[in-house]
Amino acid sequence: MSKDNIYSRIQRKNKIFGTKQKRIASYILNNTSEVAFLTALKLGQKLDVSETTVIRFAISLGYVGFTEMQKELQDIVKNKLIKTSDIKRYSDSVRDEGDIIDNVFNSDIENIRNTLNNISRDSFNRLIDEIIKANFIYVVGLRVPGSLAYIMGVSLQLFLNNVTVISYGVTALAERLINIGKNDLLIGISFPIYTSRTIEIMEFAKEKGVTIAAITDSIISPLSTIADISLTTTTKLNPFIESFSAPMSLINAIITAVGIRKKEKALKSLSELEYVLRKLKIYSM
Repeated sequence: MSKDNIYSRIQRKNKIFGTKQKRIASYILNNTSEVAFLTALKLGQKLDVSETTVIRFAISLGYVGFTEMQKELQDIVKNKLIKTSDIKRYSDSVRDEGDIIDNVFNSDIENIRNTLNNISRDSFNRLIDEIIKANFIYVVGLRVPGSLAYIMGVSLQLFLNNVTVISYGVTALAERLINIGKNDLLIGISFPIYTSRTIEIMEFAKEKGVTIAAITDSIISPLSTIADISLTTTTKLNPFIESFSAPMSLINAIITAVGIRKKEKALKSLSELEYVLRKLKIYSM
């Protein structure tokens, strides 16, 4: 994907957009697959803006017109689709099951190495600072990234008593977010194909003045466009599945850094947890 794609263009312009332009930008980020096949008129009708406003939005991003912008959106959608030919090509390249183990493990190692080499230490340290000082922390991840959000949230709860996890089939979402405010922190986790509900939650929190952090795949992802702090990881594996080894390693580092900062609380909490586990005989210890 080109570095100067629609996501990066929106990111550069987002702070100077007017109300209608922000409405269009938000809809494109959350509904890329739909917008890719709408006319400027239909998109305008959906957002209660004129066709001319939609065309001017495209021009403001540097496109010749709406058609050129839409062509790029269509290319993005096509690139995200898993193609049968890709699966067949990968399957044919694997000679035996031993190759699968080597390929997957080596790919995971490479993803972790690439993430380690490219991660911003300043952004990492800033996120730890925000976690420590936040009144309340919300960790959001839906669908597959929900497992990452759950592990991160539950692990942070060992040291902090102000962490809420929003993942999987969360009900009563409004009740969980009703008191969110400017001294809070929301951490959104998502990778291609991005979960629109995660983006919507992040946008809602942003409007409330909440500090937003993203764990995602690129500085030009829809999450990074919204976030104040963005940490990116590599997730490429094969046509069958994405790899979450690097994101998990990053989350492990975040939890470890918070634990070291909150050393006394961490030791006390872990001691209490061990006592409860023994008392209730939850595990064989």
